Amino acid sequence: SLTCVEGQQVFACSPGFADCTPNNGPCSTPLAVGYDGGSDPSSCGGCIACSTVHNTPRCVSNACVFGCNFGYTHCGYGPVRNSGCDVDLLNDINNCGSCSLQCNSTNAAVACLDGGCQLTCTQGFGNCSGTVETGCETVLLTDIDQCGTCGRACNPSHVQSLACTQGNCQPTCLSGYANCDTPLAPAADDGCETNILTDANNCGGCQNPCGPSQACVNGNCQ
Repeated sequence: SLTCVEGQQVFACSPGFADCTPNNGPCSTPLAVGYDGGSDPSSCGGCIACSTVHNTPRCVSNACVFGCNFGYTHCGYGPVRNSGCDVDLLNDINNCGSCSLQCNSTNAAVACLDGGCQLTCTQGFGNCSGTVETGCETVLLTDIDQCGTCGRACNPSHVQSLACTQGNCQPTCLSGYANCDTPLAPAADDGCETNILTDANNCGGCQNPCGPSQACVNGNCQ
């Protein structure tokens, strides 16, 4: 039957039986009368050679019990007695830090370093959620809330409609305003910041300065 032995789930066989022929079911092999299977991990239950992969095994109640080396464990893929502590939690991208924790490779190159997923995002994508489970889920080239880089939202000031094009905020401005500064990521966007009806340096349109003694009135230099 399944039981917990020193913090591990193992088949603890009933007296007189051992787990020698797992294909026939756990603990299906009868032992000789009066033989308790012994405690030798090289012949646990009289038949099982407990795996020594990244661990020092012991035989308890005719079942292999493992003391895994630092950074290793068994994740349940196949009989533990054969595979031992076969999973490297510090470097395995499919079991990074714990069993079945996969480093998400969506739009990213991934690595598991010291039990933590490390993402290198493909150009134009970002891990803006901040969680390794989502990979690099954000399209930085078109997302108005993450335009050009994570956390950089297009500013709605004096804007009729927002747009992010190739990682740059390209708004449609309200009448009388223009986007003359066009700051690039990672600098914060400032929307349609320029009043082209009154700005003497951008009178009627961007980069249209009035003369030294002129003012901009309703978009015209006077």
